[in-house]
Amino acid sequence: ASYAGYRDDEGVFRYGGYLKEFMETQVKYPAIVAEYGLSTSAAEAHHNPDGYHHGGLSEEKQAEGIIRMTEAIRREGYGGALIFEWMDEWAKKTWTTEPYMIPYHRQALWHNALDPEQNYGILARRADSVMGRITYWSDNSPYTLYVWGSESHLYLHLSGLPEDFRGTVTFGLDTFSRERGVFFLPGPEHIKLTWEPVPHGYGALRITTSGTGNAPVPSGRGRPSSR
Repeated sequence: ASYAGYRDDEGVFRYGGYLKEFMETQVKYPAIVAEYGLSTSAAEAHHNPDGYHHGGLSEEKQAEGIIRMTEAIRREGYGGALIFEWMDEWAKKTWTTEPYMIPYHRQALWHNALDPEQNYGILARRADSVMGRITYWSDNSPYTLYVWGSESHLYLHLSGLPEDFRGTVTFGLDTFSRERGVFFLPGPEHIKLTWEPVPHGYGALRITTSGTGNAPVPSGRGRPSSR
């Protein structure tokens, strides 16, 4: 049978077609749906033609989809169902993000907002603490870049731009390795980095310019907290 032939009040619903076909072939024992749910991750790992993708959904779309799935489960005569899941689970992984879990044995300590499997909860579990802040500035520049983060996100704030600024700002992030890759920016001025710790877990990385040559990219060494 074609799952696309199944209809409910909202139109085509392939998940309902799957439920209906299963119940037509399973008549000896009562059936329950052991796990069903939708992910609110920022990225999508698989596409669904009805719009209920593996990730990439808003919380509103998640709620609407779970209600629609629950109604189909009841309509097709199932004995019960268990929603997956109550709360976001940071220890889960998906094929799209697993290669970037470095070091792998510590991945449960971090929340990957892009990972569908970590964001199935109907109760969000997000980091609410900031792990420290680094400030980048130059003595001869009007701009200051503030960088801080949590177990869930990296935050960037650039101050000094005119209020009517409508251009594009590009940030270069080295995500490969502290020992490999390009550590220099082309330019006539050499940049000297000086770490200046301050109270309450914050810190500042002063940038001064002098001389000539290529400018080293700030690598993040000396961060106030690191895992």
